[in-house]
Amino acid sequence: MRSEIELKLELAPEALEKLLTSDLLGAPDETLNQRSTYFDTADWTLFARGSHFVSAKRAIPISRR
Repeated sequence: MRSEIELKLELAPEALEKLLTSDLLGAPDETLNQRSTYFDTADWTLFARGSHFVSAKRAIPISRR
């Protein structure tokens, strides 16, 4: 059975390029284009409580190894 591990990083564009061209993560089996939308209250109540609500849309793989 396959499992998914999600790693979220907040990076500047140049740091992302450096990470993706390094050997740190290895080559991916596939790359997906994904868009996530985070929802919270106007006063960030969920964030303050360490919670979040996310809606994610995934597209078809854009490359395969």
